[in-house]
Amino acid sequence: MFYRCPQCHEIFASEATEVTHCAYCNAWLKISMLETTPQPSPAAKTEAPPVNEQSALAPWEQTSPGMVKRFVLTLRQVLRHAPQFFFRLAPSSSKSAERYAYIVSLIGLLGYFATQTWMFSHPQIELQNMLHDMAERLGGHVPDVAMIARFMRVLTLATPLLALFPVHIAAGLYHLGLMFSGVETRGYEYTFRVAAYGLTPIIFLAVPGFGMIIAPGWIFALHWIGLSGVHRIPLSTAALAMMIPSLFFVLLSTGFVGELILLWLGNAH
Repeated sequence: MFYRCPQCHEIFASEATEVTHCAYCNAWLKISMLETTPQPSPAAKTEAPPVNEQSALAPWEQTSPGMVKRFVLTLRQVLRHAPQFFFRLAPSSSKSAERYAYIVSLIGLLGYFATQTWMFSHPQIELQNMLHDMAERLGGHVPDVAMIARFMRVLTLATPLLALFPVHIAAGLYHLGLMFSGVETRGYEYTFRVAAYGLTPIIFLAVPGFGMIIAPGWIFALHWIGLSGVHRIPLSTAALAMMIPSLFFVLLSTGFVGELILLWLGNAH
């Protein structure tokens, strides 16, 4: 089929069914939005220009425009056009992606822990009633709000360190799952970049209440789509590769963190 690009108005051929790529301006386009056109005559054909390699990189990995604009463009592309974003990622070093993941993790975790610190430092009647109800159901003592506030304050101060871990943990678990699944991959760097850019919704943790509801599921969905897109594997295989090591890690870490919190609160008394 031949299509006319809405950006550069050149005619190009494509056999794709959903998303295609203009050979002239390097734009990624949805087939459903394109205008079909008859095959151009040989005299009307022009040679397609060489592909600009940076156009297949994430905006954050490019050298221009400025850092803030590149950050916003990457955030917007990941959240609004995830399938196209991950499918077209070109080979690149994971260093830039690691910095991006650190920034979004730092913003999200810092906002979340700071909000929790303020909430437990200035408890409203609704929070106190919720803690009393929780204590009655579990048959234990009412948690000390001041202790929880101090614990959250410690986590807030430790956020610059904690923000380093999410991307490395996710990438390691996912690639381990891919190896166990026995599928052919395009390498760990692609998995790492999926983990990095897929962490974008963690930034919403800075929004009280709303962020904690949407961020975890959104991150999981982006990682799922991303692994399938960059490694060219079925969504079912990507889901399996994610679930097996992730469930094991969640069970292990939940028990460890729970024991650590109880020990800390006990010593604080």
